[in-house]
Amino acid sequence: MNYNIGEQISKRRKDLRMTQEAVANLTEISENQISNLENNHCVPTVETILKLCNAFL
Repeated sequence: MNYNIGEQISKRRKDLRMTQEAVANLTEISENQISNLENNHCVPTVETILKLCNAFL
């Protein structure tokens, strides 16, 4: 399967049964930013990707 980064973030979050709010709390990234990332409205920085990886472990 070939997903873009937003789809990958969304899929992993849903696989873990996490809400955007839960991810935001764990990463200190706003819920709005999580939504924008999942919908491909912005490109995540390396720092943001690392925070998301740590939250999804």
